[in-house]
Amino acid sequence: ALLAGAALMPLGGLVSGAVMLGHFGGMFLPSPVAGRLADRVSRSTCILMGGLVLGLGAALFVRTDLVWLAGLGLFCVGAGWCLTYIPGSAILADATSFEERGTLFGTNDAVVSLFGATMTILAGFLYAGWGVLGLAFLGLGCGALPFAAGFALRHHRVARAPSRADAVAPSDEA
Repeated sequence: ALLAGAALMPLGGLVSGAVMLGHFGGMFLPSPVAGRLADRVSRSTCILMGGLVLGLGAALFVRTDLVWLAGLGLFCVGAGWCLTYIPGSAILADATSFEERGTLFGTNDAVVSLFGATMTILAGFLYAGWGVLGLAFLGLGCGALPFAAGFALRHHRVARAPSRADAVAPSDEA
C-alpha cells in the first residue's frame, strides 16, 4: 500500500494521501458487513468474493494516470482484504476451542504481519523493475490466493473443536 502511494506521489502528496486513506478505509470500514456476510452467506463464499474484489482492485490500479480509478482500485484492494480476513478469522475460531484461540490468533497475526512485510519488500522490487504493472500483477496473485483457498474450503468442511461450553454436565441421576 505504501508503494502504491509512492506511485501516486507525482500527482501530489495530498492526492496520494487521500487515495491511501481510501485504501485503509476499504480495509476496515466494511468489517461489520464482511462479518454479517460471512455468517449469512458462508465463509468460503465471502472469501471467494474477497478474492474477486481484490483482483478487481489490482486491475483498476493499473490506471494510475486516472486518480479516481487508482483510488477506487486501492479501495477495492482494501475491501478485498477485509472480505477475506474476516471470514478467515471466523474459520479459525470455528475450528478451535476457546482455550486454543489466543495462541492461534497470536500466531496468525504474526504470520500475517510477516507476510505483509515480505510482500512490501517484494512490491518494492516489482515497482522498481516493472512499475505499477508489477504491483498490479502482485495484487492479482494475492487475489488468487484467497480465491483458491475459498474454492478448497468449499470442498472440505472443517469440524469445530469441542469447547468447555459443549461439555455435557454429569447427570445427578444414578
